[in-house]
Amino acid sequence: MFVSIRIKILAVLSVLLVTAIFAYLLLADRIFREDKQLLVFDTNRANAERIANDLEISLHRVLDKTEMLSKLILNDRSVGGSALVRDFFNRDAELLLYQLIHVQDSKSKVLRELEDTGHLAALKITSAQIKASGALDFNAAEAKDQVSLENVSLPGAVLYVVRVPIEVKEGKHRLFAQIIIDGHIWLDNFQNQALSLNFAISRSGRLLAHPRAELVLARTDMSRNGLVKIAATHNVNEQQVEFEQDHVAYLGVYQKASIAGITAFSMMAKNAALSASLLLLEKTIVLSVIVVTVVLLISLWFAGSLSRPLRALVRASGEIAKGRFDTRIEVYSRDEIGELAVAFDRMARDLKSSRVQLEDYSRSLEAKVQERTQELESKNVAIREQQDVLVRTTRLAAVGEIAGQAAHEVLNPLTGMIARLEGMSGRLRQFYGARDGGVDMLKIIARGWSTDIESKGVQGWLDTLTGPSRVYPGKMLAEEDLANLARVSVQFDNFGAVLLDDMKLLLDEAFRISRIVDGMRGLSRITSNRGRVDVIELVRDCVRTTEDLLRKNRITIETELVGCAFADLDRDEMRQVLANLIKNGMDAIVERVVGGTRLQEPGKIIVKSHVLGSQIHLLLWDNGMGIPLPDRQKIFEAHFTTKGSEGTGFGLSICRRFVRAAGGELSVHDSEPGKFTEFEVILPLSEEDHEKNITEA
Repeated sequence: MFVSIRIKILAVLSVLLVTAIFAYLLLADRIFREDKQLLVFDTNRANAERIANDLEISLHRVLDKTEMLSKLILNDRSVGGSALVRDFFNRDAELLLYQLIHVQDSKSKVLRELEDTGHLAALKITSAQIKASGALDFNAAEAKDQVSLENVSLPGAVLYVVRVPIEVKEGKHRLFAQIIIDGHIWLDNFQNQALSLNFAISRSGRLLAHPRAELVLARTDMSRNGLVKIAATHNVNEQQVEFEQDHVAYLGVYQKASIAGITAFSMMAKNAALSASLLLLEKTIVLSVIVVTVVLLISLWFAGSLSRPLRALVRASGEIAKGRFDTRIEVYSRDEIGELAVAFDRMARDLKSSRVQLEDYSRSLEAKVQERTQELESKNVAIREQQDVLVRTTRLAAVGEIAGQAAHEVLNPLTGMIARLEGMSGRLRQFYGARDGGVDMLKIIARGWSTDIESKGVQGWLDTLTGPSRVYPGKMLAEEDLANLARVSVQFDNFGAVLLDDMKLLLDEAFRISRIVDGMRGLSRITSNRGRVDVIELVRDCVRTTEDLLRKNRITIETELVGCAFADLDRDEMRQVLANLIKNGMDAIVERVVGGTRLQEPGKIIVKSHVLGSQIHLLLWDNGMGIPLPDRQKIFEAHFTTKGSEGTGFGLSICRRFVRAAGGELSVHDSEPGKFTEFEVILPLSEEDHEKNITEA
């Protein structure tokens, strides 16, 4: 018996009917929402218009009083003001302070000022506080021929300032009135609805009226409010809009007043406005769940008659998906599903034929892909070779730059070593060349003893030694020789100590050069032998190292250092920085002398230090050539030098890099060309020293 599938579709139609009912309910809900939204817009519009009208009426009332008061004052030019003027001013509870201002040539002058001291005292404020807040500041250059209203509230007192053009001469306003108004009178008439938020702002975007008085007192800037932004960007006096703020949807209306740039706003959260619609939607959903449950139970009965042949189709399709295209579908239903099974068998045969064709095409495509892959591999090899060439070129360039840096960095300790060796050479010549030096004295004593022994024998030599001394009356010659030998011993001890000190310095500088070379070898790596170092002791050590070189160039070095200050840094790098800065100061002084500039005082370098907060500041001053203003930043760039062919342009660049690696900064603190230069090194104190400073403070 043939059963048409259309009979089975009847069950589906029942579901569609239920769905239609549900859709109807949703449509009704939508219409309800739209009507409710229109009602909210009408309510907001009425609120905004009411607020704008109330503010306009209040402002016109103030303007009328101001105009009358100004005319009374203009007719009465007495300094103290007539009784009529004061009575008129004090009779009004709104007016707190009045100023009549004359404007001429972009300059303003207060002609008359009145204040209600009793009312001000009741508000617990004074006119001095109002003036100090800037509420009465009048910019004559920007004065406009229109009324302005602004919120100038003080703590505990809501105040407004109104500026009004009074008198026109030669087409321009020459007289303006400024009035401070008690805003509490205006806020007392301000009402807010349960769901709507109503407020008003001035031309500058600050609150004039709001249900929450504390916001008005704070002169809150409402320019970030979504509705205020829309009003500011649309040149229409009234508009209703739907907008989002802080991920909340709102329905709002704004109304621009016809005076003083006042704009009134009324806004309501969309969810709050449509709460009734949401309740209806919830009930509709509950009803829909019940209906869908009933329909589902009915559909289960109809699904049984459809699922059995469909499962057979699914099993057959699974076999075909595995590549078994000879599978046949055993469905004997005498309806459209049976016809579908026949069509499915036909499709399986067609798929088998198509698969054979695809396999042939795949084999040919695989061959083409392999050919293209080989071409790409050959091109990749060429690209890698070019990359290797580029890397080698880059490394060679880096090696050249590092070599230049190494030469510059090694030059500083090498110069100090040469100066110390020259000093040692001079001291040796002085020691051996002195007439009464220790060597000559030993020669004289040895020659005298040898002559006595050869001519007189040992006993005669002993007799001579026990004879009287011609240098020291009352003493024997042996005592004179022993005194001379003791003096020679002291000279040798002193000279030996000096030589040991010089040799230690030379060894230290040699090891330092070795470390610089090793450091330059790995300059491209971010490595550091950081530790807790006494910066002040490091400065003293560096000063001792460079003293000979400075003395050779007739330059003195002075220090004004604090006791001690520790920082976490690389000792060798920071020593290199200080030595480089001192060497640069020496070069600047020498260059100034060689250039023919006469120094008012001898060449001098001063090193100072002070601790400020969590940092130690080192200042290195010299009275050399100074640095021109355009060169103060360039001197820290690589390859830039002011020494011509003698400089490499790497010294200060490397110094700044070392200082910044320690978390500090190197800069030109001050300089005057032809007079002096002062560099500043700022280093962070170690955590222990910083905590110690805080505890002591």
